[in-house]
Amino acid sequence: MELTKETILIVDDSRFHRTVIKELFSDHFHLLEAVSGLECIRIIKENAENIDLILLDLVMPGIDGFEILRLRQEMQDFLDIPVIVLTTSDTHEIQAKTYELGANDFLVKPIDKETALSRIRNLLKSQQRIKSLIDKYVKFRIKAELDEMTGLFNKATTISHVTNILSRHPGEQHALMVFDIDNFKAINDVYGHTVGDHTISIISSLIASQFSGSEIVGRIGGDEFVVFSQNVSSQTELYCKIDELLSIIAVKENLSIPDNVTVSIGLAFSDPQDTHYDTLFAKADEALYESKHAGKGCCREYGISDTSQNEQERIVLVMTGSRNILSMLDFASGPSVKIRQVYCYDDLLDAFSGSISTLSGLYLDISEEEDHGLELLEFVEKLPLGTTPVVAICREGCMEQIRFAASHAFISDLLFTPLEATLLKRRIAAHEKQAQKF
Repeated sequence: MELTKETILIVDDSRFHRTVIKELFSDHFHLLEAVSGLECIRIIKENAENIDLILLDLVMPGIDGFEILRLRQEMQDFLDIPVIVLTTSDTHEIQAKTYELGANDFLVKPIDKETALSRIRNLLKSQQRIKSLIDKYVKFRIKAELDEMTGLFNKATTISHVTNILSRHPGEQHALMVFDIDNFKAINDVYGHTVGDHTISIISSLIASQFSGSEIVGRIGGDEFVVFSQNVSSQTELYCKIDELLSIIAVKENLSIPDNVTVSIGLAFSDPQDTHYDTLFAKADEALYESKHAGKGCCREYGISDTSQNEQERIVLVMTGSRNILSMLDFASGPSVKIRQVYCYDDLLDAFSGSISTLSGLYLDISEEEDHGLELLEFVEKLPLGTTPVVAICREGCMEQIRFAASHAFISDLLFTPLEATLLKRRIAAHEKQAQKF
């Protein structure tokens, strides 16, 4: 396979000299010609990325070689191209001046072919090594700054950028949003880590596309992201973006993620004293907690209270030692339901003595009880259950457990391990409707 020839631009007003150079180097390089300094500048502006080296004559009418070297200092694309000066004089003054102006090397006319080839090739190799080192550095720096999975800024880079802006522009009003995928642990437990990773990728892409302007978008944890918006001119516009994002995630049209995936958002606007990421993040994180408490899948702003959602929150107690069962129930529950694990009889007594006023369900896992749940069921029977739906979780095929549970009138439903996600969602929806009747 033939190697691609490097491209050299010959800049010389003398047709004779250009012809001589072409005769010397046409077998070794792809050659372009410029008959004046003005044409040289035009070619560089239009085609700099395809030029590997320039042979520049110093003495030309109009814009001469010295002036071209001066203009080169102001053109980044030009600076990246090595220049060999062509001169009829090799005086110390000429050499010093050309090197001072940034020339990489010089050749004295008439050009000796072997000497010229050697110096051109050495310069091209040196330039290639420099480009390779720069590329490696850029790739390393990018890799060090970005999150590998999502391509967003990583936590350290996000903190650095945000802190820099806050400290430099304390008088402006900035906004920090914290995004958290609701019930993410349950998604991993139910569907596996592959689906969990895919969900992170989809959500991160949605966030990045929704805030694709000057905002800083970063991933700061497993399922947690931040967006920093500098000098917010319109809070209304920002809220519109948030609402649109929440709507897209809620509808999930053409999104290959689980149906129950929602995102909670905490929003905080900066004060002049917020000169570091940590102070503003603490506010946004507190607002995120409020959005979780309000039922998830929503946004709350720091310092703005909204009790309407809190009143709708319904607590479901789950007495189990199984992480899988807890994750399944958490995942299958709706956004207005908060799953709370209880560990002992005292927790149940506290709940039914009035410490939890919004209790709307109780799940009892008797699947691993040595006495098949008899003692637990007898204890629960003594509680002031009222209209609270009580669901027993039994081991599938264990008839003794099933008989014990079915024999207690307060048990409103039976579930069997291992729990299946789709069926569980339907059953929980039915339990929720039952609870809302009372």
